Amino acid sequence: MFDHSNKIRRELLDKLAGITEIGQELQAAERAALKQLAVAYRKPVSTSTDDLVNLWLYGPDGGGNVGQAVTDAVNHALRNINGLNEQQIMERIKSEAERVVREEFTAPPRELKIISDSGSVTLPAERRHPILRRVLRYVGMRENVWLVGPAGTGKTHLGNQVAEALNLPFYFIGAFDQEHKLLGFEDAHGKVRPTEFFKAYTEGGVFLLDEVDGCAPEALLTINAALAGDMASFPNGVFKRHPDFVCIAAANTHGTGADRQYVGRMQQDGSTLDRFSFFEMGYDEALERDLAGNDEWVAHVQKIRAAIDRLKVRHIVSMRASIKGAKALAAGDTWEQAEQAVIWKGQLDMAEIGKIMAEAA
Repeated sequence: MFDHSNKIRRELLDKLAGITEIGQELQAAERAALKQLAVAYRKPVSTSTDDLVNLWLYGPDGGGNVGQAVTDAVNHALRNINGLNEQQIMERIKSEAERVVREEFTAPPRELKIISDSGSVTLPAERRHPILRRVLRYVGMRENVWLVGPAGTGKTHLGNQVAEALNLPFYFIGAFDQEHKLLGFEDAHGKVRPTEFFKAYTEGGVFLLDEVDGCAPEALLTINAALAGDMASFPNGVFKRHPDFVCIAAANTHGTGADRQYVGRMQQDGSTLDRFSFFEMGYDEALERDLAGNDEWVAHVQKIRAAIDRLKVRHIVSMRASIKGAKALAAGDTWEQAEQAVIWKGQLDMAEIGKIMAEAA
């Protein structure tokens, strides 16, 4: 449970104490107290109940805003500094900042309970991207979701987690340029070859359109009717959409075409894009640390990534650099060898690398 004692009064904490999970039935007094909590954190009182419960349980942004948490903790610690000298004040600030960061990055993963009209399922305690809760909310309404973010943010993994949460099979397809790869085809013997999309659409399941912005737009258009309506045409007939069909698209762009970084992306038809709800998915650095298992290396990668972003260098350093580099170091690579293999990859000259490292220092 997140500590809000530096933000709200004790009587308000007592009113909220009975709220222990997202989705539980709330009393009117608890709903009113949640709105007061929103005001304390300068959030709109119109914020959804689920998001306010998430704020109560896990703090601002679901525990992701470490900088704000550090600021709040330090401000609270400095409320009573009478009689302290400058060195003692600095030690108190340092102690509070280290405590918050330590709790954020070493706290054990939490179980996640998903509640719906058909019942509930509890997911095991493991690291999850903060956006998973909102994605589950939308796919629970059977909305089509478009995940957009840089390479290596875990979009495909999140699709798998959605399938696990909904207890549905998981299907996926990469970028395609012909409609039969999505809908299927009839072979020379007259036998229809069904696709993963056909299985998910007619039998239920989570279907991931991976690298969707790399698809030929005219081929992707074939999915429009299936996503917007309750029926779709396949080579072996017209079939009804299964009520448990869920579609998630994963992309590096918003479907508006190539940019300086992702030059192989295609502009998709506006009618296709209109079928989706869009979610920005950035790097989750706490998840990155957990997956890689080498905090020193991950911190190094994250500093380089931040420096590249500040310098606006066209070079990708994703979470894969942390995970692959940690494995390489464990297998016997030197630090420099791991850098060359998974960070620089022969794509930058020494002058550019030097400039980035100077910025990262």
